[in-house]
Amino acid sequence: MVPGYRKRPSRFRSEQVCDMAIKGIGCVTAPIYHSNTPEQVHYIAEHSDSRLAFVEDQEQLDKMLEIWDKLPRVERIVIFDKYTPHDLPNVMTLEQFRAEGAKYGVENPPEFEERIKAGRPDDTISFVYTSGTTGHPKAGVLHSLNVISIIRHLPDMVGINKSDLSIAYLPLAHIAERLLGHFIKFAYGNQTAFAESIEDLPHNLRQTGPTVMFGTPRVFEKFYAQIATGIGDATRLQRTIYHWALRTGKEIAEKKAESAPLNLWLRLQGAVARRLIYNKVMDIFGGRIRFMISGAAPIAPDIIHYFSWVGIDVYEGYGMTETSGGYARHGDQDRGGWRNLCERITEHRRLLQERNGD
Repeated sequence: MVPGYRKRPSRFRSEQVCDMAIKGIGCVTAPIYHSNTPEQVHYIAEHSDSRLAFVEDQEQLDKMLEIWDKLPRVERIVIFDKYTPHDLPNVMTLEQFRAEGAKYGVENPPEFEERIKAGRPDDTISFVYTSGTTGHPKAGVLHSLNVISIIRHLPDMVGINKSDLSIAYLPLAHIAERLLGHFIKFAYGNQTAFAESIEDLPHNLRQTGPTVMFGTPRVFEKFYAQIATGIGDATRLQRTIYHWALRTGKEIAEKKAESAPLNLWLRLQGAVARRLIYNKVMDIFGGRIRFMISGAAPIAPDIIHYFSWVGIDVYEGYGMTETSGGYARHGDQDRGGWRNLCERITEHRRLLQERNGD
């Protein structure tokens, strides 16, 4: 492998290791979503000049084989699963690839360290293709310094500490998951639990008990719908207690938003509601969640308010692929979500314009 190689990972775990290894030797990654069609895979692989492809399983391998003749630059495919068709000489397993690398390392012992030492902050490390654009996806070009600058301030901005455990379940082709579930750990040291799949996320949450969770609005909407369905199947008494607890939580949240003191009676009601209802909602997320972060799209204010009423803060983050992920979130007092965040940005822009005489 030489500088300039591009690779394409799949979902979880193995590609995290490959991602760091490829960056370490001065090469460039171009992640692709596992749900992309063969046509989309072809466009990104060709546009990025990929020469080496990493795929997760037979399903992803089949996509590559379908477009193999259209990708003359791709020299080899490495598959994470054990399955390998023996009649395709350019396809090998990750174990076989590592064995070749180990042999090369013995024959060229100083090269790995030399490549790491040769790395510079302005080196390109990844092409991250954006979604939601018109036409073909556009490649955001990330340098080492882009990522370093973000992960330096992200823990303070988000409120993560070294004892926090987060859970990763979105594809690492998603810049936010790659940042929060991958890059930040190497600089900050806190742990990540990788979910087995998005379908297994509810079970994995209860297994691992994360303290911080990132998700798109759709994820939180699904949990909200799950809770609403459960309440619909509850007894009349259970529904009465639940709605009382919500009213109590709403009153407490409004008092906190106004920085108003809680009287003894409201604190007592809150303690009872937490024992009867709030803790059960917390248990859905593993029982230890401190806060959750929503991003990638606007989240409905009703969802933020609901979780606030049951004692779980959901913050909205803002960022772009071109900025290496998130770079702003609304604070503890900013319960207006995107509206408050955008108002703050607009106000800062206005003040800068006044200062600069624009």
